[in-house]
Amino acid sequence: MKKRWSITITSEDEKGSKNIKIPPAGVIFIVSFIVVLIAIFAIETLVLLSFRDDLSTVAVLKIKEHDRKHQLSVLEKKVENLDRELGLLRDFNSRLSDIISGGTGSSGVDKDKDNDASTNDLKSEIATENFLARTLHSRIRDISDIIYGEKEVSKDLLAQLERKRSIIAHTPSRWPVKGWLSCPFGTRRSPFTGRRTFHRGVDISAKKGTPVYATADGIVTSYGRQGRIGNLLVINHGYGIVTRYGHLSKNQAKPGQYVHKGDVVAFVGNTGRSTGPHLHYEVLLNGIHVNPRRYMLK
Repeated sequence: MKKRWSITITSEDEKGSKNIKIPPAGVIFIVSFIVVLIAIFAIETLVLLSFRDDLSTVAVLKIKEHDRKHQLSVLEKKVENLDRELGLLRDFNSRLSDIISGGTGSSGVDKDKDNDASTNDLKSEIATENFLARTLHSRIRDISDIIYGEKEVSKDLLAQLERKRSIIAHTPSRWPVKGWLSCPFGTRRSPFTGRRTFHRGVDISAKKGTPVYATADGIVTSYGRQGRIGNLLVINHGYGIVTRYGHLSKNQAKPGQYVHKGDVVAFVGNTGRSTGPHLHYEVLLNGIHVNPRRYMLK
């Protein structure tokens, strides 16, 4: 005889009760149904928890994606700024080089265009953001290295330019006094002995008291009576150049004083062995007397 399960249902007032008999197959069905419901609930719970985690992951990825795009934008801007700085630096160096060599310089605009074009080409060739980031970092390093090299070139060019400017400032290039040339440099017949002698400078006739100017930047090394040449003032201009001013009435600049081209350093006189008021002017290069007329440009 097959076993049966029974369920007794009793009312609250206990006036009556009802028994429901369930065969074993029914019990198995009910239990299975309950188990399935529990399983479905558990699965849905796991799915919801997983979905919530996925939403959190997506939110984090979106934040990371935004940060990565921002970083790429910053890197691209930095590359553009470095390209622009490099173009300006190269243009500056080009102008310095042209100034030193006596040219006119170039605008450097084409270089900036080339740099912009290279950046655009770089953008069009990048396939992924990660590769773009690596490429931009590499480009920044390359440009930084180039800029460092160009800055070193700038320092060298500026040093050359400063040296050239200094040489120009310390090289005689003007008349030492306003007057007229009365005796040139070289062999001449002495007005005192009538014999041919070597005149180591030029004589410039002018009225007594006429200002005498420094013909270049330099330091006054001495002033005093020097025999036949009278009162003599000497200026050392550096680079092996020395100028001497003779027959002076008095000096304006003192020994040890630094003077600039065009400064009044003395006044025309008639001291020493002289036939009249004039300035005897000499230029020495590395200790050798040279023709001052080469340095009397204006």
